[in-house]
Amino acid sequence: MAVDGIEYPSLERAAKALRLPPHILSLRLSCPDFPNYQRKWVSNEVEYDHLSGRPASRQNTPIMVDGVNYPSIKAAAEKLDIKYEVVRYRLKSPNYPTYHRKDEVKLPKPLQSPNNQCLVPVIVDGVEYPSMREAERALGLPPNVIYNRVKSPSHPNYHRKGEAKEPARRKSGTSKAVIVDGVEYFSLNHAATVLRIASTRIRDRADSPRFPNYQWKKDSRYER
Repeated sequence: MAVDGIEYPSLERAAKALRLPPHILSLRLSCPDFPNYQRKWVSNEVEYDHLSGRPASRQNTPIMVDGVNYPSIKAAAEKLDIKYEVVRYRLKSPNYPTYHRKDEVKLPKPLQSPNNQCLVPVIVDGVEYPSMREAERALGLPPNVIYNRVKSPSHPNYHRKGEAKEPARRKSGTSKAVIVDGVEYFSLNHAATVLRIASTRIRDRADSPRFPNYQWKKDSRYER
């Protein structure tokens, strides 16, 4: 494989050299947003599957460019006098809706947040991702979910790298603070979101003397 023109003998070696997690590197290799990340075995005549390394089953599938039919990517590239890689990139990219495989309904480009905020590194549950889009791909989430959760104070475990996110303001009389392992959460839902434990289980543990590390803030077990 090659990144920015530099060849690496394997994905693992490239990940180590670039200081990227292997799954992030694999995502970039298959993502049209990173044309500088390429598998070494991709040639101008044969398109290979990025995971198995075997020839893709659709390599000779007819395609359409600006409403004109072509028997293959290679034929389109020769007729249009552009590089094979350019045609293949445009087939994958939502930025070129007129480039698509025959009988394919190309999905529209996902909505993006203003000011290219999707490109800002984000932290989700303590794991860093290079961008919101890559976090969504890695976690299997629909477009804009990460962006909305990063903005929402209800998801303190979703935030931009280097950002000190303030928790949601507690409405008086509507929630009760709970302390788990010495960490205070302003409500059951807040604790459940951060700890990934059902709020009912947290409530039951806070009510039970068998779990002294789960306490209501006003609980006599916590007060000295």
